[in-house]
Amino acid sequence: MDFLKKINLGRYIDTGSPVHKLDPRTKLITLISLSLVIFYSVSPDSAGILTLAAILSASLLIIILSRISIKYVLKCILKYLWFFLLIVIFHSFFTPGRVMPMLEQYGIIVTYEGVHGASLMATKLFIVVLCTYIFILTTSPLEITNGIKKLCSFLKIFKVPVDDLAMMVTLAIRFIPTFFKEIRKITAAQKARGVVFGEGSIKRRIKAISLVITPIFYNTFKRADELNTAMICRGYRAGAVRSSYKRIRMRMGDYCVLLTVLAFFSFSMLRRFYAI
Repeated sequence: MDFLKKINLGRYIDTGSPVHKLDPRTKLITLISLSLVIFYSVSPDSAGILTLAAILSASLLIIILSRISIKYVLKCILKYLWFFLLIVIFHSFFTPGRVMPMLEQYGIIVTYEGVHGASLMATKLFIVVLCTYIFILTTSPLEITNGIKKLCSFLKIFKVPVDDLAMMVTLAIRFIPTFFKEIRKITAAQKARGVVFGEGSIKRRIKAISLVITPIFYNTFKRADELNTAMICRGYRAGAVRSSYKRIRMRMGDYCVLLTVLAFFSFSMLRRFYAI
């Protein structure tokens, strides 16, 4: 249960930087476009590596422009180092290819192709997580809601409840830190009562974990019921047309960023298409 202490999501840091002032739709489109380029367009060759290096450099530049400490962002991402290592291990051991002789003599079967693929995949995930953190740290939950509503407004033609879906996404992002804080609080309370986690037989460990899961479920449903009551008291009604106190609008900076991102996206996809 100690790894939960390292998880930190959904915290918005307002520094008043140019990145914060960008329209949330611009940041959403940029995040989606870069993710598609990274996972679909980037190939395991020199051009793909240069593309990843360019995206990583641009991401670090954006962090500098946002006036958020690079050390803080990297510290948040490195908390998922265990996940990256897990990917490296799986790729290295289960990808067929030429076996590395220096490890084979010790009975460890690792292939060159596996190590190369693992390094590439870990780098891709690192950059995507970095871009996602930049988006979350520089965009408030209200802006995320408005951005999703504006981007998906065309779905209303197909009777899709865009406003309600946007509200659900915002509430999920907003309560992720609260959820993990609740887990840490309950875990500390159970430890104070003498419950030991991570020791003993499997049956004993499962029983110890259940002492955390049960109150977590109870508190989650209780919090959801309280939130539902609060929203009803404030006049929220599913399907109703909602106004916004803070209206979002595109500026010249947003159009410049979108043109740059879409040009990069188009070039990467066309290069990948013709390479196939």
